[in-house]
Amino acid sequence: MNRHLRSILLLALALSLLPVAMTSAQKKKRKPRFTEYPVKPYCTECLKKNLIPGPEKKIRIMEFEGQAVLDHIRSRHVIYIETDDFKLVSTIPGYKINQNTTSRLLLELPMLKKRFPGIKGKMPRLNRHHVAHLIALHLHRVKLEFWELFKTRATSYSGIMNRDNKHEIYVFSNQRDYDRFTDRFTGVKASGGQEIILHADNAVGFVRPPPPRAGLNTWNNTIIHMWAHLLLECQIRNGYNMPSWLDAGFAHWWERREHGNYNTYCYSESREVGIFGSGKWRQRVRRLITSGKALSFPDFFDIKDMSSLNNRHHGLAFSILDFIINTRKKELRKFVRALGATDHVDQYQVFQKSFNRSVPAFDEEWRAWVRKTYPKR
Repeated sequence: MNRHLRSILLLALALSLLPVAMTSAQKKKRKPRFTEYPVKPYCTECLKKNLIPGPEKKIRIMEFEGQAVLDHIRSRHVIYIETDDFKLVSTIPGYKINQNTTSRLLLELPMLKKRFPGIKGKMPRLNRHHVAHLIALHLHRVKLEFWELFKTRATSYSGIMNRDNKHEIYVFSNQRDYDRFTDRFTGVKASGGQEIILHADNAVGFVRPPPPRAGLNTWNNTIIHMWAHLLLECQIRNGYNMPSWLDAGFAHWWERREHGNYNTYCYSESREVGIFGSGKWRQRVRRLITSGKALSFPDFFDIKDMSSLNNRHHGLAFSILDFIINTRKKELRKFVRALGATDHVDQYQVFQKSFNRSVPAFDEEWRAWVRKTYPKR
């Protein structure tokens, strides 16, 4: 075969394979990274109102037959929503959207209106059913944002200790209902809310009572704070390797991104609120650092139990995560991935290797960043 003819044949072969290669690349590009939130998830209230087709789905929650659990709550306002990722039980009341509603929640209004065409205007009044769907939509958005931060794929998500079934989330507008529910199904007396591990069903979740101050923004901050705790624990997978400063700081950062004027603290994470109550945290952190009153990061890096963190620890942990998320995302991913080891790890060594600097050196960089970027007032 002469050289010219051989070149032509090779070129023809390459061109014949090109469409196949392009098709494969396009398919790979189109493959969704995350589970998409269904426009019409399964919902007991939607089923009653013929907004979704039957038949009634057999549900299972708290490791029991689902309807028996819902009946035990004894609320005619209970809403049950199930997506591909979580199960939500809510008795949160209806609220009117107003000019003070966090802009983060308003992101969900277009899809909510698509789901319920009867919702009109920029500031509609939402009933309990609408609010439950609004929360479900927002939980899904935050999960996608969280997974984007850690470059997580649905196929690699395994949950806490590999408990990878759908998360179960329970939010009660009535303290009495919360107490009766937890007395029956968790056996834990925790007035401020609690995480749950369902061993038989291989799932995790949380149960929340009403916040002390009513309002849609407070509810949202409360739920997102707890959701951030849960998502981070599922990302690390090994709860024994969870640094308390990372756990606390992450939940505060995610919550305060929702609305800075509401701080929930899970109502049980710190004995006192002190200077880190509601309001402007960044300014307060800056004042602590410029006045020399801020604790150094190495001073509380090794605290294992979150209950041992005081008020200032919480505020500074928030700021440390603020610094990391804004400037060290790649290193954060490496750190969290290393914490997910099946065995106990030396957190100090893992941090130093992931961030390529010692904890004291990191502390100096964080303080310099706060002085440069945080407002004075």
